[in-house]
Amino acid sequence: MTSRRKGFLLSLCIVGQVAGEGGAELPYLKCSPPQQPAFRSETETKQVRLTLVAATKQFKQLGGPWKSFVGLNVLDVGMGQGPIGVSALEMGVKSYTGLDPALCINRHAMTHDKSVKHMTDGASCYRPCKNPRSTVCAVCSANMAKKYRPFPFTGLEMMTAYNSRADANRLVLLPGTFESIQADQTELKRSQLLRPGTYDVATLVTVSEHLPDNHQVLRGIFDWTAPRTRLYVDHHNYYSFRGHHRDPDKVASIDDTNPFHREHARWMHLENQSVSYRDDNLNRVRLGDLAAAINMYFEDCTYRATVPVLTRELLTCGGDRSIWARLERRGFARDELLVDHVTFQCLRRAKPAIPLAQASWKLHHPPTDGTYTPAAIPSKLRQEMASRVMAQAPRACPSTSKLQLASSGTMDMRRNRNNKAFGASHKKVKFKGYSPKLRPATHPTQQAWWPFG
Repeated sequence: MTSRRKGFLLSLCIVGQVAGEGGAELPYLKCSPPQQPAFRSETETKQVRLTLVAATKQFKQLGGPWKSFVGLNVLDVGMGQGPIGVSALEMGVKSYTGLDPALCINRHAMTHDKSVKHMTDGASCYRPCKNPRSTVCAVCSANMAKKYRPFPFTGLEMMTAYNSRADANRLVLLPGTFESIQADQTELKRSQLLRPGTYDVATLVTVSEHLPDNHQVLRGIFDWTAPRTRLYVDHHNYYSFRGHHRDPDKVASIDDTNPFHREHARWMHLENQSVSYRDDNLNRVRLGDLAAAINMYFEDCTYRATVPVLTRELLTCGGDRSIWARLERRGFARDELLVDHVTFQCLRRAKPAIPLAQASWKLHHPPTDGTYTPAAIPSKLRQEMASRVMAQAPRACPSTSKLQLASSGTMDMRRNRNNKAFGASHKKVKFKGYSPKLRPATHPTQQAWWPFG
């Protein structure tokens, strides 16, 4: 779940099912296969839709890239439990078809409540909750209970809200994968739930970092679409300074008294003892390999990258003692470590660029010890990354003489002669059992002199 929260991440149709209309759901109620919802009158669907949209707004699920696809037929892969489809339709797409193996269309599912601001996620809770009585575990559990709540509509009820006789199947939610749907294709085509070749755009929004096999999914999209169909991929890069959009989201907010920051910040998640590193729900796909897999089926790609402020300095300051000096020896590219987020927009090829037998990328848990060489990052994507870095004003690396330790245990930068701070001071989040005082470097990639923790 995290940013849009995908079914691929937490298998939410199985975990935490809660009360439905009229009482508690039966624990043995099986997930329904793909099916056509009941037709309602235009008046009835409008009434249901108003309530559904209000619930979607309450969960802050109205958003995403859908304004770019107004008037288009969308195929969205890995969309979670359905509210994203409501958002897409309310923002102007013509029709929305979602496919997700964790979707359970006849159950109420736990859904990411985006009104709850950025919080620690489930993976970060794993290690502290080995001691379930610890204060840190209690904080984690409380955060998760706020972040994921039951959505008041099932998938079938959401589909009903956009399924009048005059305008059928605007919202289609298909539980399964490309492979599992294959057996039901004849019936799904007859009922117009599945319309291969009619989609104008296929999307993978914050799901490519979770898929066990990106190649298989890209091949499925290729098979369901026509030549020159658009592909939109919104990808969170595992190899950024914070991993898979973990906390903190800003370099200036790194705090070593926070155990969650120590677990992920400063590329700590690239060490094999990290919980994230061993997480099967995070594929750790390399950017070059993902781009190569996309290029096999799609062409004429354009890219947009996000590089968080101060990431370059965090990576490179320190010369031979820098984080970059160590990670370079393990075969990482600097660009790959700087970028936090990338979007790909491409067009479907008439046929795959290379035979399947020639695809040699490791798209799930590739080695990071230097023994594996991923595909090169495309030159256009490198240029986009470089332009994002160059757009940021360079900051001089700090020296220990410029640091001062505040009495509260925080570290602040003194102003430089242009009266601009190198970084922002911030309040430390204190956890019982962890010292609020400045901690020395405990790992070779942590530098004690770095001002942000």
